[in-house]
Amino acid sequence: GPIQATMLFDGESVRVTDYLASYRTGASGFVPFFVREVGKSWRTIPEDGTPVVLRPGDSLLAGTNVYRFEVG
Repeated sequence: GPIQATMLFDGESVRVTDYLASYRTGASGFVPFFVREVGKSWRTIPEDGTPVVLRPGDSLLAGTNVYRFEVG
């Protein structure tokens, strides 16, 4: 199913929180949820619910959707 999260834009970056409940699919399962900083490889979103900060050019993969964060 869909991933729900809270995203707060501060004018420069986005802070992603409150994603853990929909990220987990059971005791040990997770839906695809990755982040990629500009110039780096994809990495799994923290499985402990730690907030993630996206800066311009960063990408977020949630389920089967890829989102690229841009300011402009």
